[in-house]
Amino acid sequence: MIFIDSSYLIALVNERDPYHDEAVELLAFGVGNELWVSTHLVFGRLWDFLAPRVGAMAARWLLGVISSSHQLKILPVTQAMQAEAFGILGTGVKDPLSYVDATSITLMRALG
Repeated sequence: MIFIDSSYLIALVNERDPYHDEAVELLAFGVGNELWVSTHLVFGRLWDFLAPRVGAMAARWLLGVISSSHQLKILPVTQAMQAEAFGILGTGVKDPLSYVDATSITLMRALG
């Protein structure tokens, strides 16, 4: 199982991202039959990145293509995970975590 964060998805769709080539390579060669998981919050962040750059129609189409993959499950962030996320906000050593990052961490913990 591979957790997919918005930074990966943004690198995948943004040719100017410094990690674009690595993201494409991972998609093409690195994941095999692994299940990808993400959250609706990660996809919300991807929407926020895409819509102003490519327009709502193109962003909606791209999100639809990505989310319809049989290899990807978009999982819910439960109330318990949100509560745990609030508990870890502000505990980042260097840079503070975003709320989306904190909920991603709680989901990954819940999945083991």
